[in-house]
Amino acid sequence: MIPHTTCLRSLLLLVALAMTTPGAATADEGLVVHLKFDELSADGQTTPDASGQGHHGQVHGQPLVDGVIGKAMHFEGYPEQIAELGDLKLEAPATVAFWAKTRDLSNDRRVFSQLDGPPSQAGTIRLLGQLDVWPGEGEWQGAVTRNFRHDTWMHLAVVFDAEGSATGYLNGRAQETVKCGFDFTGVGAAIGAKFLGEHGAVFVGLLDDFRIYSRVLSPEEIAGLHRAAETGN
Repeated sequence: MIPHTTCLRSLLLLVALAMTTPGAATADEGLVVHLKFDELSADGQTTPDASGQGHHGQVHGQPLVDGVIGKAMHFEGYPEQIAELGDLKLEAPATVAFWAKTRDLSNDRRVFSQLDGPPSQAGTIRLLGQLDVWPGEGEWQGAVTRNFRHDTWMHLAVVFDAEGSATGYLNGRAQETVKCGFDFTGVGAAIGAKFLGEHGAVFVGLLDDFRIYSRVLSPEEIAGLHRAAETGN
């Protein structure tokens, strides 16, 4: 008969091996930024980064309202309201995923931009009737081009691989794969801001559960982020 202590040690060893086995990724592996937009600091100037990486959003008067998962942040557009993240020191591979709801799909609204640095750095995301990504030169590339909805919660994601391609997702489903890199090293990153503080327009609408990963999320993982909340539409 095997002693109980031996069985317990064997079980603990198996658990430890499972946790350290390559490929056994967790949902939060590689999470660099996670703004839940559920709370603000006492002075109303910061919303916490739940990733543990310290990229707390420095906000500019945006209120919290009901969202998809708990609260969401309402970007009212005027005065210019953005969430500054600082230098993410991040380049591809990367994944940016978030919930968005806006009434304005006809203007060049920037969702994720750099505040400084050279315009040749790729990875800025905008909404202009669809979701576009900036490849650093040339023309904007449409990563989500179909089934956009006015004044409706949408889960959007862009996966930037290490080979210079980006794939867009709407509500857990992949759409276009385009040529676009990702480089947010040495620059100030921000949510809802004009590119370099002057190009495009600030985001207007609601954002919730904003996540940035330092890896490529699989289609199943992105679908899981979409399923994790009810849209309420």
